[in-house]
Amino acid sequence: MLSFDTLIASAHSIQPEASHLFIGSHSVANTVTRLGLTRVITPDTSDPIYQADQAYFAGRPGRCTLIRNDTCPATARTHTRNPPPQLWVLVIGLTHSIHLSMPVWRGTPCFLTETLQLGADECHAPVYAKAAADVEISLLLKKCIANEGRDWTDWKNYTWSIERSAWTG
Repeated sequence: MLSFDTLIASAHSIQPEASHLFIGSHSVANTVTRLGLTRVITPDTSDPIYQADQAYFAGRPGRCTLIRNDTCPATARTHTRNPPPQLWVLVIGLTHSIHLSMPVWRGTPCFLTETLQLGADECHAPVYAKAAADVEISLLLKKCIANEGRDWTDWKNYTWSIERSAWTG
C-alpha cells in the first residue's frame, strides 16, 4: 500500500499527458479536490459550522489548523438506519475568512476532544481535537495516518451492521 507522502510525491512528478496512469482503481492525475475530498469554506457558504470555525480561530490567535467532527452527531444518527462512524476533518485557515477542509479520520477519535458552545444548538457546537498549537495538530495527523485514517473497531462494527441488515431486511 502506498503512503500518502509517496502518492503526493508521485503526483507532483506526473505530466498532464500521463492522465491515463492508474494506481489501483484511481487515476494518479486526479486531485483530492476532483475526487471530492476537500471543501473550500467561505463566508458566502451557507454552512453554519463556518461561523463556529471562525470563532475557534478568533479565540486562538496564530492558529491556522484544527480537527473537528464533520456533521452534527445528533442528526446524522437519525437520518440513516446504519450510520457510518463519525467523520473528522482537518480545517486549514488559508486566510482570515477562507478555510479548506478535508477528511482525516473516521470513527471514535484517537485524540482528546473538547466541545465548544460556539453556536445556538448542539449541531452548532462542534467537537474539536484538543490541541494547543498547530504542531500538535500535525502530530495528531501523523497518528491518524499511521492508523490508516480510521478506528478499525468502529469500521468493523459498521460493515458488520450493513451485512446484518442485508440479511434481515
